[in-house]
Amino acid sequence: MKGRRQELQQKEAEIKGKLSWLTSLVAVLVIVDNCTRRCLGVPLFLEGRNVTADSIVEALRVLLPPELQYLISDNGSQFKADLFRRLAEEE
Repeated sequence: MKGRRQELQQKEAEIKGKLSWLTSLVAVLVIVDNCTRRCLGVPLFLEGRNVTADSIVEALRVLLPPELQYLISDNGSQFKADLFRRLAEEE
């Protein structure tokens, strides 16, 4: 068991070393097709907790397929913004 713990600690140290340039939180938006379960994109937002509806809408306009009919999200404030509602109504 001790060997496994050391192995995990070593991997954690390697990952932290690779991300040493990162000094703040990063927000990740995972976009998944609900029918096929295919990942459509994983944009990163360097704003971290301060990511805005504008940033999310900009990423979605690039990543979402034009034939999209439904959009399901959580209740994050970015997804409740008027800008996000307008994106959902666009044709």
